[in-house]
Amino acid sequence: MIVQIGKYYLPEIGGIENNVRQVAHAASHFCDSAVLCMRKGHGERISFNDVSVQVIKLRSFGCFWRQEITESPIPFLNGLEPDILQFHSPNPLLAYPVWLYLRKNPHVRLVISHHADLQRPGPVRSVANLAFLRLLERADTIISYTRIFAEQSREISRYVDKVTVLPHGVAFPSKEDYVRDEIDISRAKGLRVGFLGRLEAWKGVQILFKALKMCRPETQVIVAGDGTFHTALKKLAEQLQILGQVEFMGHVSGADKEQFFSKIDVLALPSLNCGESYGQALVEAQLRQVPVIASDLPTGVREICDYGRTGLLFPPGNAGALAGALKQLENTSTYRDLAGSAYRRAVSNYSEQAVKDRLKEFYLELIEPLAKIPD
Repeated sequence: MIVQIGKYYLPEIGGIENNVRQVAHAASHFCDSAVLCMRKGHGERISFNDVSVQVIKLRSFGCFWRQEITESPIPFLNGLEPDILQFHSPNPLLAYPVWLYLRKNPHVRLVISHHADLQRPGPVRSVANLAFLRLLERADTIISYTRIFAEQSREISRYVDKVTVLPHGVAFPSKEDYVRDEIDISRAKGLRVGFLGRLEAWKGVQILFKALKMCRPETQVIVAGDGTFHTALKKLAEQLQILGQVEFMGHVSGADKEQFFSKIDVLALPSLNCGESYGQALVEAQLRQVPVIASDLPTGVREICDYGRTGLLFPPGNAGALAGALKQLENTSTYRDLAGSAYRRAVSNYSEQAVKDRLKEFYLELIEPLAKIPD
């Protein structure tokens, strides 16, 4: 039995939630697989099966200082009796009960999937995160999306000898849903620059808007996503007098997401801090042969967006440098070279099938020694 401990699970949408589901289903091909996670907002416990994966969303008592307070997972872990426990971090308040459970069950192997360091942790999370540091010491293996992030991470860099690199796999676009417009980056039309993600201040869309102001007036920005910063971004677009060059699509998924990618010429990821530990939107764009521009962050972003080979980078928060990078992509040969090389690398390293094959090898290696232990 392999049990995933995650913060949330579908239908909550996000990179970590998608990864928890991906690895839980990969594990289900070789053994029993279950997920324990929080329920978002106040509510009773929910249990259901997601195909072959058992999912338990713990009862939630609401939020305290931006953190869900839930019932203890320990009784459910005792009932599931996992051989392998895979803990997805950051998840500070569940780290402590997991640590208590492992102290009484030293035979259980611990895998930590570290998605990001805590950003602006606050007092409750900071105290709770002390238990996570104990889990790092206890871990048999630590999974990181990329080697660069593992080496630069404030929390896992000292345990880099335990790290296994397993990126999050991204599905190929459906041929029925995705039909790319004819690429036209002539001076008459201008670039159509896309952003895909949550609308939060740290995501840096305001930097993209300031860069748009420096570009020629034919340039457009298409924003796909929603969040707490949406109203502020609209006001900023009005202040900069670029509202006519900006389209807000709201949250997109499925066919709507494919429509978004079919409309843009380049994807920008202008995040301001290392909360952007991976940059899944970059891979999604590369698999659709859309060139990418990203903030030069010491995380997986720098590995996925390899400057001059698979994308362009600019200093975080520097709108002028972002505008300059956009101007570089008005060169047709630069545009096509980046799109082609990024696509080939994404298929090899980050496509869903490539990652499934690596997950299979990873889990078989974990399970093999357990199979030799007599009952």
